[in-house]
This record gives sequence, C-alpha cells and structure tokens, in this order.
Amino acid sequence: MTKTLRWLIVFLLFIATGLSFLDRQVLSIAIIKIQQEFHITDVQYGMINTSFLISYAVMFTLGGWLIDRVGGKLGLAISVGLWSIANSLHAVMTTFSQLLAFRFFLGMGEGGCFPGAAWTVYRWFDKEERALANGIAIGGSAIGAVVAPPLTIWLSSNYGWRGGFLIPGLIGIAWVIAWLLTPWKKESMAVVSQPESGSKETVSFLELLQKRPTWVFIIIRFLLDPVFYFMMFWIPKYLSSVRNVSYEEIGKLFWIPFLALGIANILGGWFSGQLIAHQFSVNKARKNGNGYCGLTNPLGSRYFLGIDG
Repeated sequence: MTKTLRWLIVFLLFIATGLSFLDRQVLSIAIIKIQQEFHITDVQYGMINTSFLISYAVMFTLGGWLIDRVGGKLGLAISVGLWSIANSLHAVMTTFSQLLAFRFFLGMGEGGCFPGAAWTVYRWFDKEERALANGIAIGGSAIGAVVAPPLTIWLSSNYGWRGGFLIPGLIGIAWVIAWLLTPWKKESMAVVSQPESGSKETVSFLELLQKRPTWVFIIIRFLLDPVFYFMMFWIPKYLSSVRNVSYEEIGKLFWIPFLALGIANILGGWFSGQLIAHQFSVNKARKNGNGYCGLTNPLGSRYFLGIDG
C-alpha cells in the first residue's frame, strides 16, 4: 500500500506542477485576444508579467518556509487553491488593474508549488528513487506548458478566451479536494525517508545563505529564468505581431519546445538515479544529470531541488 500511495502522490504532484505551468502560460496566448478587446498596451502587458514574477519570486522563498512549517499536504493545498482561485478570477477581469492584481495573486500561489513538490518527494522517497520521483513530479511543469497553447486555442474557440482561465482554475480546485482526501500518514513516510546520518532536522534561512551550493542555485536561476520566461510570455506575441502567424497556428507550434523540456526533466531524474545505482555519490550523480540535461533544458535544475548530498 505504501509503495502505491507514494507513486499516487507523485502523480498528483505531476498534475499540480502541470497545472502551475498551464495556468501561468494561458495569458501569453490569450493576451492576443485580450489586447484587442481591452486595448492593453505592450508596456502594460510587461507590467502584468512583472507583477506575476515579483510575487512568484518572493513566494518561492516564503512558500518554502511555509511548507517547512505546515508540511507538504496543507502547504500545497493552500498554494494550489490560491493560484486556482486567482486563475479563475482572470475570467471575470474587465480592466488592466484587475488583471494586474489577479496575476499578482497567481504568482503568490504558484510560488509554493515547487518547494512543496520537492519537500514531499524528499520525505516519501529514499535517495535511490528520489531523483526519478522528482523528475516525474517536476516534469509535469513542461507537460502543462505543452498542453497550454493548443488547449487555450481550443477553449477560446469553443468558450471564449475567458474559458481558458476558468476551466483550468476549476480543475485546480478539484485537485485540492483530491489532494486533501489522499491518505497521508507520518508513519508511512518514516518507512521510506529516515533522516540521513549526520544531517540536521532543520536549517535556518541564514545558514542556507552561508552555503556555497545555495548561491550556485541562485546564480543558475538568475541566468536561466529570464530566458525561459521571455520565451513563455513573449514568443506568442512575436509570432502574431511580427511573423503574422495566425492565432490557431500559434497553438500548433508553441508546444514543441516545452515537450522537449518535459522529456528532459523525466530523463534527467532517471539518469541521476541510474548513476546512484551504479555507486556514484548523490552529489556527483545530481551534477552529472543536471549537466547533461540542463544544457538543453532550462528547467533541468529544478529536479536539483531534491539534492541531499
């Protein structure tokens, strides 16, 4: 039962991270229609994206602190619930200021997703399986990004652009209910995730900032994330405005890079696990996996969040 439950939790994490990237990407497609209807300028669209990124960056840290305090089950329920409600509210926006505010709350909710996923995988899986489990869980993010363009186009065609926000938001609320109903017993977690020898149960934020690996991760994200979010938020507008690609054709093209990201996430986790199985240290296995897969995958460093050596 415990093994089945563990992989059920990974599947739910896969759905959550998928919804995270689906929900944040809908606007990059729908903005083409929204600008036509509400005359939002490109500068205002940039401010809307900045609103999301500021709250997301802040809550990525505070969300991790929250998860450590309340645990993965409640913490992720709060996180997914908040961003799903915010995403649903996009469907009723009528002004620039409303969209700015809803985007801010979307970022607040989504900031806790990946820390929550990493926290949960760490406590349910030992180091031999942890990389694969984390790769699958986080791989949902790229799959969500793959689904977003064609799904947004389809929803817009059948239910208007507002449906592209409302329906995924309602799915997120349904996920919260399923997540809270999933059995979650501490004794089951303890079977597969004992504290590793010599490790402290908790580490303060200031202690983390004194560690060299922390700054390595910060620098990696600082260098890679701007490129990734530029692609996510602006390429559809570029294809539409500069290349005159039709709204429907964007949905057929824009999913391709994200499919590669999703495959690389899962393969990266599997590869790292294989190295550990062949007597590589956890530290060397993670670095090799991240090095090979991260070259083609800006999200590759995300499965690194499960590092424990």
